[in-house]
Parts: sequence; C-alpha cells; structure tokens
Amino acid sequence: MSILNKNEKLGSTLIELCGYHADKFARRQSLHPKRLVLLNKIYRILDKESPVIIMLGQCAQSNAIFNNLNLRTLGIQTILHQAKLVLEIPDERDVYKLGSDRQTIRRMIRKATALKIRCRSVSEPDERQKILQMAIAYEQSHPDERYRKKHPVVPDPNGMDLWLAAFADDLRPIAVSVTPSAGNVATLRFFVR
Repeated sequence: MSILNKNEKLGSTLIELCGYHADKFARRQSLHPKRLVLLNKIYRILDKESPVIIMLGQCAQSNAIFNNLNLRTLGIQTILHQAKLVLEIPDERDVYKLGSDRQTIRRMIRKATALKIRCRSVSEPDERQKILQMAIAYEQSHPDERYRKKHPVVPDPNGMDLWLAAFADDLRPIAVSVTPSAGNVATLRFFVR
C-alpha cells in the first residue's frame, strides 16, 4: 500500500532535512527552486528504502488510516507521498521509555508530573465535541499566523476510538490527539496543543 520508513537514523535525517527548511515553506504553494532541491534530496534518500508491509483489515478506522496514507497531488502519487516515518511500539508499556535515546521523554514525563498535568482517554461524545470545538477555535486564532487555519480539518468526533487529552491542574484541556488504529498500524490523525 504505502512505503513506510522504519529506519530511525534515516528518519532523523529526514526530520532534520524537513525541519530545517519547514518554516521557509510553510503555507506556500509555489515550487521555489530551493524547495525543489530539498524534495529531490528527500526523494533520493527514500528511493533506496524498502517498504514496510501494513495489514489494516476492514473497518471504519482502516479507512481513516488508508486515506491518511494514500496521499496524491493532482491524482499522482510519488514516493514523496508514500513516505511515512514508522515508530515501532513494543508490546510491554514501559520498555519504550528505556535507554539513553529516550532520556528526553523521561524528562518531559517528570516535568508534566511536577506541573500536575494529567492525561486520559476521552470517550464521551459530548466531551469529544467540546474539546474539538476548543481545538478548532485555537487553530483559527493560532498565535503564529503561518499556522492559522480559517477552516481547520478535524476528525469526526465519533469515527475514531482512541482520543487522548492532557489536562492542566484546573482541568482545562491543553493538548488532544486522535489516533485511529487497525491491524498492525496506528496513525496520528489529529493533534493540537
């Protein structure tokens, strides 16, 4: 279906490449020569990678994942459309946080705990709708004008099972993520902080 990248070193190279230039091209539609050079570098890196096989099955969440992965421009799909960074999550919950390369995650968890930030799943449709409305309002008035969206694309509040939110000490939502999962894949569909 899609070429997905599972090589962490390659992933960090691509993130560095894209992140370094991302602000220059945010919200631009034109093909600036430097953007073409950047896309060419990314294409050459991805062209050497082998695909990761995903198995979705048949369900509403499978459709959401497929639509998120099956991107096209003017009806054309290239390797740049297919590339996704894959993060393998171990079966045991705490194993992911182990090792020196996860030191930042552990530090952020301690910081959030000290600030009394609590995370939990959001399953009630009314609460999902309320959080979604807050997220839409935030994206419409984003502090950075480049990321402000007049009509943000948001998920169906009832169409995806895994909704997680982080709440401040005063119970105000400060971040929300929506993650459909099916088969051996989950994909971040929506995130606002």
